Amino acid sequence: MDMPKMPEIKDVEALGDAVDMLNMKCERLIDKKDYKEAIKCYDEMVKTFAPAYFMANYKKGLIYLGMGENEKAKECFENALRMSPNNSGMLINLAFCEARMGQKGNARTLIQKAVEKEPNEVIILLLAAILCYELGDKGEGKKYIDSAMKVSPRTTVDLWGITVNGYLNDPDVSSEDKVELRAELAETKAYVEKIRVLAEAEKYKKK
Repeated sequence: MDMPKMPEIKDVEALGDAVDMLNMKCERLIDKKDYKEAIKCYDEMVKTFAPAYFMANYKKGLIYLGMGENEKAKECFENALRMSPNNSGMLINLAFCEARMGQKGNARTLIQKAVEKEPNEVIILLLAAILCYELGDKGEGKKYIDSAMKVSPRTTVDLWGITVNGYLNDPDVSSEDKVELRAELAETKAYVEKIRVLAEAEKYKKK
């Protein structure tokens, strides 16, 4: 998909309001699980408002990823990366697509790139950990969790539960895999909590 030409913006505030209204319409469609109409809505946003190109492709990519349409999701994330090539979140999303299309080597490369760009971003580290589990790289996954704990133990513990629950609700993950992943991720959550307790104990010793 070619990026639309940037229109002449005479009223930036009005343009922003128009994009917000269209985005709200898209979000309402997602809430109703009317994903096909939501995708059409984002397509309309892309055609009408060039500045919304990144956000529209990102949101469409997430919808397709949730539907298991990995090739379409990949195309959307690649389009978004054309606008923001250093976006680590987009690289991680693209890595999920590659992993689910059987391109494990590409997925691992994208994970590494994403973490290199934002080594201190907890959510990126946790998503990298989740994906490593999916790829069977449990040791690498725990390394990323450990890195997240070094950045912020509290944030890591808070975000970990949200991230795990979202992943286990993913329709693209088979029931058998979910049983195994629940056990592994429960173990990892205990590991995260153990590190947090040890860190707190270390702080107490220094007082």
